[in-house]
This record gives sequence, structure tokens and C-alpha cells, in this order.
Amino acid sequence: MEAEIASKEKNRAYAVVLNAEIRRTKARLLEEVPKLQNAEIRRTKARLLEEVPKLQRLAVKAQ
Repeated sequence: MEAEIASKEKNRAYAVVLNAEIRRTKARLLEEVPKLQNAEIRRTKARLLEEVPKLQRLAVKAQ
């Protein structure tokens, strides 16, 4: 959205400011991606650890 506004802006200085803001926002968001991925990995591991006893009971019943 902002990129469209910046590309249509006639005032070059204002367009530069908008593009800089877009780059800063993109950089901040890209910094968050690994943090979010690690958080998801931790949540998945925790869920798996909760499921292990259930799976063990099912395996014993299946024998």
C-alpha cells in the first residue's frame, strides 16, 4: 500500500522518506521471522512431549 503511494508521489523528497520507512519496517519484520520460527519450534516440541506418554500407552495396547 505505502509502496504504491511512494511510487505515485510527485515530491521526490517525500517519496524518499516513504521508501526509507518501508525499508525500516521490512527490516524490523524480517528480524522477527527467526524469533517466531523458534517460538513455533518450542511449542511443537512441547506438544510432542505431551503426546509421548499417550503414544507409549497406545503402543503397549497394540502389542
